[in-house]
Amino acid sequence: MKKIDWLNHLFNFTAVILGVFLAFYVSDRAEKRKEKQELKIIVESLIEDLKSDQSTYLDYQLPVNRKHAGDIAELLEAILNEELDRINAYMSELLTLDNYSPNSTTYLSSTTTGKLALIEDLETKKMLSAYFDVQAAEVQKRGEIQTDFFLDDLLPWLTQNTNLGDMDPKSLVGDQLLLNKLVIYQSFITNKIQGYEELVAFGAELIVELEAILADLK
Repeated sequence: MKKIDWLNHLFNFTAVILGVFLAFYVSDRAEKRKEKQELKIIVESLIEDLKSDQSTYLDYQLPVNRKHAGDIAELLEAILNEELDRINAYMSELLTLDNYSPNSTTYLSSTTTGKLALIEDLETKKMLSAYFDVQAAEVQKRGEIQTDFFLDDLLPWLTQNTNLGDMDPKSLVGDQLLLNKLVIYQSFITNKIQGYEELVAFGAELIVELEAILADLK
């Protein structure tokens, strides 16, 4: 009867097990490194998008729209007081419109591909959803409401009652319908500004959270 070399079999069996384990270990480490790099790219892109939005709102959109709301208020007062020179100074504000929607490219792409799941912190994911799915969408809607009112109500009145090429300030005096439209229009601008301010504040908090995640990845 042939003697079985159990020690050799055990050694071979152990070598096979260790080889399989090592292969899985190497593969798992490689996958984790890949996911870490993907997460780093996503977080960096999200921060870049948010900082770009912050700059656009703080440096341009908020100052421009605050001035626009103030100038519409000046125009309203001038029309009520029938001050033709002041009306003439602010008439161009009737044709001013400036909106901006947050850049959600990275967020939407990460959500669609499922890569957003690489962010393990639940609170950060909730903040991202609240920023892009709720507040950013609301800000965009407020801008659309202002635009729709401008196109559907204010511009048609101006087209029918004034010469847009050479607007006469007298044509704006004494029309209660125009005054009502301007009051409503100003409220839409003010409401949009408030949305911009809230989005900027929330975006700043979100940047801090994402930068903390990025710091942990380095």
